[in-house]
Amino acid sequence: MRESPFSTAIDKWLLDHPQVEVLARDRAWAYRLAGHTALPEAQQVADRFHLVHNVGSALKEFLHSERWNIPEALGDTPGATKRAKPTRAMRARWEAVQQLKGSGQSVSAIARELGMNRNTVSKYLAADRPPVYAGRPPGPSKVRPYLSHLRRRWAEGCHSARRLYHEIVELGYDGAERHVRKAVHPWRSALGRPPKRGPTLNWLVLRPYQRLTGPEKEKLKEFLQANPPLARGHKLKEWFGRIIGQGDVEALDAWVKDAAESGLKQFGSVARGFRKDYEAIKLALTTPWSTGQCEGQICRVKLVKRMGYGRAKPDLLRQRVLHRLAA
Repeated sequence: MRESPFSTAIDKWLLDHPQVEVLARDRAWAYRLAGHTALPEAQQVADRFHLVHNVGSALKEFLHSERWNIPEALGDTPGATKRAKPTRAMRARWEAVQQLKGSGQSVSAIARELGMNRNTVSKYLAADRPPVYAGRPPGPSKVRPYLSHLRRRWAEGCHSARRLYHEIVELGYDGAERHVRKAVHPWRSALGRPPKRGPTLNWLVLRPYQRLTGPEKEKLKEFLQANPPLARGHKLKEWFGRIIGQGDVEALDAWVKDAAESGLKQFGSVARGFRKDYEAIKLALTTPWSTGQCEGQICRVKLVKRMGYGRAKPDLLRQRVLHRLAA
């Protein structure tokens, strides 16, 4: 297999620094392979944040893979949608993919024959039923990530849609100004703090349980009772968070076993990945090493870059990034 320039650069850097004894890294396979190749004696430690992220992403993917049963008492909860059935066209495509795979064709051959993307074919093959997709909540999708900022600024007294538009452009928004005007239009009747929406069910499932209020916990409990498979995934996510917090290696073994036998495809995939990277994950629980310092510097560079967006050339950005190191 041909080596990528990325993995070659990692190998070269590690070979140029033979004094490295501990390699703290995220879960990218290129880092693991480079470490074993260039510095086989160095300890490899998986970063704890990325481990938690892996498990959280598995739950998020499972949560979004289909629509769930909503108890009647939660019917008005934001984001609540009833279980949907796949469309006739979706079912037909899924059955066609499964039939061609059964005849021995490769993913690429199936994609060519059905005129589908290879990634879509792979998802259909991994699914044990025709997929359904949750509908998006109303409103311009590009504005949605900035609604919390708009609400805060509106409550502070900034009621100019144009000014709010320019503010979120500096934060990364690349949509049209008319979408911002549409988003704030319902707030103009009161010219005050816009009405707060309650937490969505997705938010309740993905948020750490200990950070929920009493009423939120009750709402989550009722939702999970109506959806046992989702309850299993939520339990695995919360359990893994405790394992990381306590550094419990023995519990890690039990967690990997339960995740593999849970019947949830996403968690089974995480369990297989953890078994392949077991030694690095065990060291993550028993040593203090992490990529926290590196991630902090990356976030600082991103902040400096965004603060100068549209006003700074690369030479000025370089000076601002390196200024603290020189000082």
